[in-house]
Amino acid sequence: MRAGAPGEVRRVFILGDSTVTDQTASVPYAPGASYAAWGQMLSWFLPEGLCVSNHAHSGLTSETFEKEGHWAIVEKRLRPGDICLMQFGHNDQKRPHLTAEGGYTQRLRGFVQRVRTAGAQPVLVTPLARNGWGADGQYHDLLGAYAGAVQAIGGEEGVPVLDLHAVSCEALKSEGLKDAKRWFYPGDFTHTNDYGAYRVAAYIGRALCAALSMEAPVRAPWEPVPAAPLAPPADCQLTPPGGSAESYAEYDAQRPEDTLTRMEALTLAVSAFKFFPVNGYQSPFADVVGQDAAAVTVQTAAQSGIIPDAWTQDGNLHPSDPVTLGEFLAVLLPGYACRSRLTKDTEYELAGGADRAAPVTRAKAAAICRRIRF
Repeated sequence: MRAGAPGEVRRVFILGDSTVTDQTASVPYAPGASYAAWGQMLSWFLPEGLCVSNHAHSGLTSETFEKEGHWAIVEKRLRPGDICLMQFGHNDQKRPHLTAEGGYTQRLRGFVQRVRTAGAQPVLVTPLARNGWGADGQYHDLLGAYAGAVQAIGGEEGVPVLDLHAVSCEALKSEGLKDAKRWFYPGDFTHTNDYGAYRVAAYIGRALCAALSMEAPVRAPWEPVPAAPLAPPADCQLTPPGGSAESYAEYDAQRPEDTLTRMEALTLAVSAFKFFPVNGYQSPFADVVGQDAAAVTVQTAAQSGIIPDAWTQDGNLHPSDPVTLGEFLAVLLPGYACRSRLTKDTEYELAGGADRAAPVTRAKAAAICRRIRF
């Protein structure tokens, strides 16, 4: 395997989801209270002569990574000597057809074969562990089956496997529920902060270098940093973050008893979960086009995996269609799972005992979103 022609840099392509993607920080910056993922930290732990091209995006599965066009971007750029890291599972486990030994395995195996066809080196990564603990104080492994599937593919295909799942599980259990929280965005059980991303990337870098017989750089350890924001520059004008009570005020003040529409449901959810668009794609639906705010919201919702499949069977979103409470919950619960751990009580805590088949008003929808806290 050649390392590249003269003048070429060997690339490390990354395929994955929100636990891997390039996240953004808010202002004022607080390292302990900012979303970050290991893909954006990885270059610090790689030897000279390698660069990172991170194509992971929030909300993606091993299936939607290809269906939404991300794989096509990677595939046409792969060349002999490149490395292709793949980590999925967090969103696959929400899809009935992407079971660990079913669609998930099939998709990953396909990526491995196509990376090899391009002359590049596939490397599988088991999914980062969630910080999941039960009421009994015992750690709950929520992704073990998917990690096992990755190990099986690696053995069968002769592909290096970086067992991030095992390493992160053991680290979280060793630190315990309270101390393990310092790895994650406050109130989130899945997505790391800057410190957690740094710790994970350190493992990935070392493990990748060992697997491919490269010398890893030596980096000093980083101790956890406080969640308190750092002082912003004097000339920085701050705006209220999305998801604040002000974000929902118009739903109370304007047409509060009108039935919520699909477009409004997605707008509320994107605000409540602080989702953001992660590339330059436009809306994937024929009846929402252009670069206006609606298209950006729909694009963000689609990439975050919160649009119910039943809404778009004909390729259209039908943004003005009315929404029942049950449909609104079908939007909110996948979004909630991206930011925190779903429990058997989550749905009731959001909607109570209301009739799921009844239309939901704008004011009721706003009230539900105010209950979402991270």
